[in-house]
Amino acid sequence: MTQTKKGDRNNARKFMKILYWFAVAVGLWFAFLNIQPYAEVVKIATEIGIVKDNALLQLVNTIPIINGFARTIGLAFHWFVGLIVWVTIQTIEVFPVILKRDRVIISWGDDILYLE
Repeated sequence: MTQTKKGDRNNARKFMKILYWFAVAVGLWFAFLNIQPYAEVVKIATEIGIVKDNALLQLVNTIPIINGFARTIGLAFHWFVGLIVWVTIQTIEVFPVILKRDRVIISWGDDILYLE
C-alpha cells in the first residue's frame, strides 16, 4: 500500500511539473503575441528612418566570424527594441497596482498632497 501512495505522489509531482512548464510555455506565447506589434512598428520605423553606412557594412562583412553574428543581431534588432518598449509600457501599467499596496508609498503621497 505504501508503494501505491509513493507512486501516486510521483505521478502527481510529474503532472504538476508538466502543468507548470505548460503554463510557462503559454505565458511565453502570449508575451510573444504582445511583443510582436511593437517589434513590427520598430522594424517599419528603422526601415524608414535609418541611413545605412555602406562602408561600415562592407567592413563588417569582410570579417569572417563577426559577419554572421552581426547579421543575426541585425535581423533580431527590432525584436530587442520591441521587447524593451513592451517591458517599459508593462512596467508603467503595473507600477500603480504594485505601489497601491505599499503603505509607505501611500503615506508619502498623503504627506505630499496635504503639505500646507
